Amino acid sequence: MHSLAEMEALAKKLNEAREELSKLVLALQLKIHSLQTDAMPAIKRAVNKAAAHQSALSVAIDTSRQVFTRPRTYTLHGIKFGLQKDKGRIEIPDPERTVQRIQDLAPNYDLDSALHLHTKITPNKEAIATLPAATLKLLGCHISDATDRIIIKPTDGAVDKIVNALLAEAVDQATEAEAA
Repeated sequence: MHSLAEMEALAKKLNEAREELSKLVLALQLKIHSLQTDAMPAIKRAVNKAAAHQSALSVAIDTSRQVFTRPRTYTLHGIKFGLQKDKGRIEIPDPERTVQRIQDLAPNYDLDSALHLHTKITPNKEAIATLPAATLKLLGCHISDATDRIIIKPTDGAVDKIVNALLAEAVDQATEAEAA
């Protein structure tokens, strides 16, 4: 068993290591930002150029629909272009009336109420989780796996996501090495 003073010393060492790691990650982010800033004008020009060419091809296809009867598409220079039948979408202006009609017409048509209608009612776990324990008990629900677990979380927040991802990867690699 370790004393609180020993764990304080370990927490201090962890904080110092995280601060060093944060400085390195921040320096990397600054370099990445600088590279992005330098490359962005050329990327924007290339995007605009590609968009202009795509728009021109779209206009050419739209004004020459007769070219795309058979085949309806062509693939040239790594670009597939032409016409394709749109999937469309089903619109149900009055869902209650549609449900009633499916139920009424099912015996005489190729309609299966179980297939064409959603009738499943399930508990909403997110909403139930907000209820007090006494109400949960009345509903026959209970909370499982509510055990103590070790928690180590930094209280700073600047580059935590990247640092935590790097640390998790390092811990996983160390665990794999120990297992081997």
